[in-house]
Amino acid sequence: MAKIHPQVYDLISKCYFYIGGYSFNYLVEIIDLFSMSKNFDIESKEKEVKEDFKKKHPLNDKQIDEYFSSQFSPNDRRNTYSEYVVNYLKSLEEVEIFKLLSDLLPHPKFKEMQWDSWNHKGEYVKSWRTDLIYYLNLCGVEYDFEKKEFKEINNGLNIQEAIFIPDLITIKFEDIFYKNLSNEINKCYKIGS
Repeated sequence: MAKIHPQVYDLISKCYFYIGGYSFNYLVEIIDLFSMSKNFDIESKEKEVKEDFKKKHPLNDKQIDEYFSSQFSPNDRRNTYSEYVVNYLKSLEEVEIFKLLSDLLPHPKFKEMQWDSWNHKGEYVKSWRTDLIYYLNLCGVEYDFEKKEFKEINNGLNIQEAIFIPDLITIKFEDIFYKNLSNEINKCYKIGS
């Protein structure tokens, strides 16, 4: 298998967050099920976040728990823990990443993502699915949804060259339409479409 593109880790994190009902609980269960080589302890990370919050705000434990359960939107939860999750995923072996992908890709909610118009900080959830498949293909990996298996594809693409080609459009757009359009143009440019 080809080396995993750095964007794949973030997209796995995002997709599991969506599938888990806007939390990483489902990912925690899957990691426990697969017995990964490295421990994943999101509970200690949650405690750490609460302790930092407690230092800044003079509240008791019950008030802090209430705040975190009622005030944290799905976006806030993902932003708080996503860096921790992505770093954990990067620490795993390639085989373990493919185990997670073999659970994620055939999941019914993963397929439903392509029709979800939920907007997460200027990114549509439906693009997460497409982007994950795109970056896997860019690395020479294809997933057969019918057979539920991975296969290597040789499309004559030099993955390292495609990763390091600079973007054609470097302007950062605020409007979601132009942002998505520039991303698509840049992807096509990198693979020489």
